[in-house]
Amino acid sequence: MKTFCPICKDVCRKIECMFFHEDNCLIVKYFMSEPVGSIKNCFDENVVDERHAIPEDVMLATPDDLAKELLDFVKSNSSNEDLVNDLYRYKDLFWKKKKVDSYDLPIDVELKKQKVDDLVEKLVRELQEERRHKTLMDEKKIIPELVHSCVIWANGKGLKKVTKADVDVFLAGKSLLVETVREVYGMVNIELKQQR
Repeated sequence: MKTFCPICKDVCRKIECMFFHEDNCLIVKYFMSEPVGSIKNCFDENVVDERHAIPEDVMLATPDDLAKELLDFVKSNSSNEDLVNDLYRYKDLFWKKKKVDSYDLPIDVELKKQKVDDLVEKLVRELQEERRHKTLMDEKKIIPELVHSCVIWANGKGLKKVTKADVDVFLAGKSLLVETVREVYGMVNIELKQQR
């Protein structure tokens, strides 16, 4: 008896077919095999699908505890100051480490995971803002010195007024926040104007 091929809708061509391997039709073999979460196992309460086996420490932990743990994980693995970008890079690794990396999680675990991710994102943004504010306060202390040096530099170049590009050239090599550069630009022009 000849076998029917569902692809070419004709009699199976065996060796001529790219889906034929080791005397078997791979298409038929695929449909005859039993997948991991088969229909038989769906109704059997004693069968536990490995994809849904969530570790007990994740199930018992509160979202706040998991958020703190995730934040510590990101901080310990982050090599730079930009925790926001590192959060997206290390968040998936954290969940894989916790063995919660499946896409078809039970709804309660998915909600807990989403809440933890949201909490950590909020904490990271607050931490970044704190760091930025601290940097801004530190830079404000050196602004008078930078303005004085820039005025001397501008006078040496014969400039009566500086542009933003001039200030950028003067500050090249110094990694300062945009607000600090803007303030230096404004104060240098005020100083040069008063000298006229």
